[in-house]
Amino acid sequence: MSDLERSLAGDVCGKRLLHLPCHLGVDALSWAQLGATTTGLDFSQNALDVASDLTEELGLSANWVCADVCQIPASLESAFDIVVVSHGSVAWVKDIQAWIEGMARSLVPGGRLIIVDEHPLSISLETEELERGVLRISSPLMGGARIEQIARGSYADRQQNTNHNRRVGWCHGLAELFGAMTVANLRVEHFGEHSWCEWQKSPNMIETSGGYVLPVPWSDSIPLTFSMMAKRLPFVPTQR
Repeated sequence: MSDLERSLAGDVCGKRLLHLPCHLGVDALSWAQLGATTTGLDFSQNALDVASDLTEELGLSANWVCADVCQIPASLESAFDIVVVSHGSVAWVKDIQAWIEGMARSLVPGGRLIIVDEHPLSISLETEELERGVLRISSPLMGGARIEQIARGSYADRQQNTNHNRRVGWCHGLAELFGAMTVANLRVEHFGEHSWCEWQKSPNMIETSGGYVLPVPWSDSIPLTFSMMAKRLPFVPTQR
């Protein structure tokens, strides 16, 4: 997890925290180490099996739920003080509204949703020609456009031989997130844009103590990450 996520969450000791999608559970268990009562949710039972083994190996306690992030089980409604979404999540979600509403329902009134993820502009950037001083927009920035790629390996190991190499993602603009939160009765209390990224999108990106940044002249002028924090408001019935 990033320092930014920890800063937005504050002291999580004793808090009920949901992390999704959690994949192998590394970030979820990092929250557990900070004292949170942690639940990780992911669609892959294989990944959750690894997370469970890691939990036991580290001597920690966490709950693991296998489910679609857009179909969070009813048993998790109003169950958490904090919901956290980390890097590499939004682009894999097809239905932003269903996703946001599910996370909102899982929060208690006054609970907080925290999202720190790759900026839509960063997702759309073509960085292959950085060494020539060229940046291009290679995909849509918004509208939920579907993007398909054939790529070997995974974020954990780009060189690993894999059999299922077709990847499907969606391009969502920031306005879609703001709009979805409004409909879901969430009030945005923080929004930020940041010039660093969690991973090295191009060999020409520069590693710093805070993450990877683009080379000059773009190092501090193009957002690669965004952060949001929203609070679930009490439900107020419409008067008739």
